[in-house]
Amino acid sequence: MSHGSYSSQSASIMTEDEEDWEDYVKGGYHPVKIGDSFSDGRYVVVRKLGWGHFSTVWLAKDTKYNFIFSISLIWFSSFF
Repeated sequence: MSHGSYSSQSASIMTEDEEDWEDYVKGGYHPVKIGDSFSDGRYVVVRKLGWGHFSTVWLAKDTKYNFIFSISLIWFSSFF
């Protein structure tokens, strides 16, 4: 089964409508970049899909089952 193709070269271009780079710190957004992997390399980040005030959303690939999905990384802060 094919889930389409993707390019690992795709990247988000910062605009005034996006989150601030300064928010990628402890207690803020989790720093993620294209090609980062989670769970011992099983899940690989393909590109950024979007963001909100409490999370960023990324397109990722499950390398074990060749499946494409989205992952939301939630902002962590003790004052929320």
